[in-house]
Amino acid sequence: MAFLSKLFKYIIRRWYLLAVTTVLIVISTYINIYIPQLGGQVIKNIIETGDFNALMWLVIQIIGFTGILGVVSFISRYVNGYFSQKIVYEIRNDAFRSIQRQSLGFFDRINTGQLMSRATTDTERIGRFLGFQFRMLVQTFLLLIGVVTSMIMIDWELTVISFLIVSLILVNFSIFGKKIRPVISKSREYFADITSTLWENISGIRVVRAFA
Repeated sequence: MAFLSKLFKYIIRRWYLLAVTTVLIVISTYINIYIPQLGGQVIKNIIETGDFNALMWLVIQIIGFTGILGVVSFISRYVNGYFSQKIVYEIRNDAFRSIQRQSLGFFDRINTGQLMSRATTDTERIGRFLGFQFRMLVQTFLLLIGVVTSMIMIDWELTVISFLIVSLILVNFSIFGKKIRPVISKSREYFADITSTLWENISGIRVVRAFA
């Protein structure tokens, strides 16, 4: 919770970028839901009426909304990427200033590799979360609500069957996540140790060669 509260302080400074990203995500999600509905109307028109003029109008709408979706998605990714990189930039600057203020005893207790890992790898993970995973999380949530609503309106029985299948998939993902999480945590520790060893060897190579 302490980490999230600190991260929230950085996010709130750029709240306007987050707001623009959220609005664009809502628009793109709505278009993503609406385009398949137009496709359904095209099929229905071909089977039932065969009205060529109405069919052409539906096709034009699909092409138009697809183009709008591409533009909105591009702007959303650009703004979201700018937002995430700004936050990563500020976090790294604050981390660097914090390291400069530490005493010599601090560097005796903490490995250099751990500091480098936190300043680079950990902040990069934050950037990936804010720049990609956050956007996908919001978009998936909104898309799920829209799709489920549409499915219930079309056929609630098939919706129930689909949810049963999805539930089994989610259970498998949960089991896999519990097994893989300790491995990922351990790999991060190994990465910090490797970085520390490399830094100590490379930084001291001139001294070693001087006495060689």
